Amino acid sequence: LPLPRALPSRAPLPAAPPAMALRIGHGYDLHRLEPGLPLILGGVSLPHDRGCAGHSDGDAVLHAVTDAVLGALSMPDIGQLFSDRDPRWKGARSDAFVTAAREIMEGQGYGIVNLDVTVVLERPKVSPHKEVMRENIARLLGVDVGKVNLKAKTHEKVDAVGENRAVEVHVLILLENSPSSSPAPLASSAADLTASLYAAAQSRATSILSTAAGSDPAPSTPASAAPETSPAAPPPAPGGSVDALRRLEEIVAVRAREGDAAGSWTAKLLGKPVGKEEEV
Repeated sequence: LPLPRALPSRAPLPAAPPAMALRIGHGYDLHRLEPGLPLILGGVSLPHDRGCAGHSDGDAVLHAVTDAVLGALSMPDIGQLFSDRDPRWKGARSDAFVTAAREIMEGQGYGIVNLDVTVVLERPKVSPHKEVMRENIARLLGVDVGKVNLKAKTHEKVDAVGENRAVEVHVLILLENSPSSSPAPLASSAADLTASLYAAAQSRATSILSTAAGSDPAPSTPASAAPETSPAAPPPAPGGSVDALRRLEEIVAVRAREGDAAGSWTAKLLGKPVGKEEEV
């Protein structure tokens, strides 16, 4: 038998992503909603009885915006750059992440054409806060507010988002290469480039957070809005499968009072719908 031909040598990695005229990025984030936490979206503190669980401030809108910018640049995502295992980012305001991503983008010679944000949240209503969110995103990215769109959708009471147990955000962004800009010098390899940008992003975010306390605006809170309250779930009944089933029925009843659909997963699990007409 003839000997196999030698495999071709692996081509060297490019020094940097090619300088394309246009780049498209997509950002996505989802956070659980848990009682007793602040609900901060797009830099705005929304009145609600639950908020985003996260290592930082949990701002799913700004996280998705950050990921959209990084994705368009073929960069590591926000979870890699700002790990939830790193104590530096514990409770950190997410505007630092957006600003770090913007500076990387500008350093690579790109500017923003436009971006489109979709927030999927069952409650509370996002519409009254959309304009402030747009302004916050535009300020952090250094663009005119006319380049930022934000719309809100519900999930029609379907699954975790529809049952008000999570919030979901999608962002699309279009970048263009700016002929007048001077991009940063290219690294000798893709690995070196990624490492240098990695370090720059983390250093810049740390710097922003260290000076943010007295200079940058905190998440805005609507003055006239009062926090929403939902009926507390009854305490668990002691022992036994019958008590456990009763407890599950009580949870479904509470969710029905909160506006969840009769066809929610808990109602289906019990094998019978629990609607508003069955409230006690």
